Amino acid sequence: EPEFKYISTMHGDEVVGVENCLKLIDLLTDNYDSGTPDSALAHLVDEVEIWIMPMMNPDGNNAGGRYNANGEDLNRNFPDSIDDPVNTPAGREPETGAVMIFSDSMSFDLSANFHGGALVVNYPSDNRPERAPDDSLFINMSLAYSRPNAPMYNSASFDSGITNGWDWYETHGNMQDWNYDYMYNKEVTIEVSDTKWPPASQLPGFWDDNRESMIAYLEYCLRGVRGVVTDSVTGVPLLATVSVDGNTWVDRTDPDVGDYHRILDPGTYTLTFSSPGYVSKEIPGVVVTSGFATVQDAQLAMAQQVMVTGIVTSDTMSPLLASVDAYYHPSGGLADSTTTDPGDGSYSLDLTQGEYDLEVRSDGYAPEFMYAQIMSDTTFDFALVPVSGTILVINDDSGKRLLSKSGETEIEYVEKDATLAASDIVADLEMLGYAAVEEPAATTDTKTWGSYDLVVWSSANNTSPVSSSAYRDNLIDFVQADGRLLIEGGETAYDAASSPGYPNFADSVLHIDTWHGDNVGTLGLDSGQTGHQIATSPNSLPGSIALTYSGYGDEDAAHPSGGAYIIYGTASYPADAGVLVYDDGGVGGSGGTVFFAFSYSAVSDRGVARNLLENAVTYLTDDLSGVESVPVARAGVTLRSVSPNPFGPATRISFSVASREKVRLAIYDVHGRAVKTLINQAVEPGLHEVTWNGLDASGREIGPGIYFFTLADGENIVTRKIVRLR
Repeated sequence: EPEFKYISTMHGDEVVGVENCLKLIDLLTDNYDSGTPDSALAHLVDEVEIWIMPMMNPDGNNAGGRYNANGEDLNRNFPDSIDDPVNTPAGREPETGAVMIFSDSMSFDLSANFHGGALVVNYPSDNRPERAPDDSLFINMSLAYSRPNAPMYNSASFDSGITNGWDWYETHGNMQDWNYDYMYNKEVTIEVSDTKWPPASQLPGFWDDNRESMIAYLEYCLRGVRGVVTDSVTGVPLLATVSVDGNTWVDRTDPDVGDYHRILDPGTYTLTFSSPGYVSKEIPGVVVTSGFATVQDAQLAMAQQVMVTGIVTSDTMSPLLASVDAYYHPSGGLADSTTTDPGDGSYSLDLTQGEYDLEVRSDGYAPEFMYAQIMSDTTFDFALVPVSGTILVINDDSGKRLLSKSGETEIEYVEKDATLAASDIVADLEMLGYAAVEEPAATTDTKTWGSYDLVVWSSANNTSPVSSSAYRDNLIDFVQADGRLLIEGGETAYDAASSPGYPNFADSVLHIDTWHGDNVGTLGLDSGQTGHQIATSPNSLPGSIALTYSGYGDEDAAHPSGGAYIIYGTASYPADAGVLVYDDGGVGGSGGTVFFAFSYSAVSDRGVARNLLENAVTYLTDDLSGVESVPVARAGVTLRSVSPNPFGPATRISFSVASREKVRLAIYDVHGRAVKTLINQAVEPGLHEVTWNGLDASGREIGPGIYFFTLADGENIVTRKIVRLR
């Protein structure tokens, strides 16, 4: 059966949808098996798996307001393909996370969410001007809802009672776009009443207006093309993608039974079915009518088994202990993973014919990445070069981003989770040959900072950057002890020099005395610094660097204080810095500091951003006169990576130890109950990797949700959150 859902009242004060959802439940159940059943309604219940959530935000509803109990707008809290692309419930509001985990446990094909404040069906996309690949289908589905609803269809504000989201007003982090972009599910947003909280006496009229519309939209689940994708020999259902020629949106089967339900307008289509490890099948001439869905099954033959072998060595040809992972291209699913024989560096991967992304990592060496189309037994050797340095990237994501929004009944100011640049910085550092370790600001241990070649503090477009006095004190102590620091963030200067104002931090760490503005335009190379290392080495940077400004937190203009100087100024304030440098080169004074007064992710050209980063890191890690690193011992066990996270079938946790250590790695649920101990023994020096396949200590598969693991030696312990998806 296709799977369908209605959700209402994610804004607590938009209540008509609650009553309509309850009425729909009554309508379907009362007419399914009664004395005079409605055969069309009974058919819907028989043929569609229907889920209804009448109220997503009970706390907001109880308080009579838009936001949840934490003051958050739930319809700005979902992952967003433009400015919040990490598809994880971790760190989101509890209602958002619950809906995300629930949706992932299902395979919804069609859905809608109900709001109030207007009369219109709003269809994707809200976050970009480009029309969705299924634009014509969305228009027809929206009209299916609006036509039976006379007040909506005859709207004086919206043609036929429908609108494209971007044409109405831009939003990010909404549930509609998240479903379409990430969950293989088509969803629209339906505004069912001009008044958000009308008198109860008007509710029967709203139900009369929307009853036939709710049924007509639900019926779209039964249109298009449907079928089952299976293994051609065993008949086992497959997790497969279903592509339509000429349409870039890709559907996916439900892996439990292998079924798909691709809703399409009437026409003749070519379908392509693909599954990792299988030969793709193209089926032309599939005819779709305006009636019930055409049935088109597909049986896929397993691709030929191939073996990838090789050796991993250092650049001096010494064999290395390394992890070698193969990911399906472009889906990113893990195909096979292994560890080299440390004696000779040899490895072997068992794959099927197809396209892969190979990733090779060894502690102390720069990782290597390679795309390969592998159709037969193949040998790939890798010679890894030592890392240029080990860099700690501290992710300061505690604040919010303030965006102005208009388009409903009033202008609102919506707090939105900051888009983080830390992940971009880590990825670019690895591409540049550095070992990068990311830690959250709340849990980073200052005692370890001095063991790194460089510390990067990343606040991105967080509009409450370095908000904790402890954070600021730690950074002040670090630079005054000659630590080398790269700090970035598009509101860092504003908070420090203007409001709420941290004068000691502004002077000691940022080396600024004044803030002058946001959205200050293109960065321009200062005429007196054209030969500076940050502008020239190892990359020759352009005379101007463009930034993409999308809201407060992307860009500042900061005036340097004594001893600091500008590498790049700003278009609006040429005497203010976009890139600022301070280095007095003396022990007991301050070590090298570079300040990016913008979010690293706001640099329009990713190649330019990477070149700027490399130049700044090279400058800071060169032997600056008189600068000494802070002598701090490195922890015995060091977490290297957790990938993928969130995970489906399995995740890999890698760590290293500097000397022989007893290490314990254990999984816990959110209540602190032990799930499984993965390792509890002495391990040899070097890189280690443990794969967890989602089974508990009894061999039972755990459910989706949030879990934690602890990695500990005799003196140190690291705790991280991991998320299990279906």
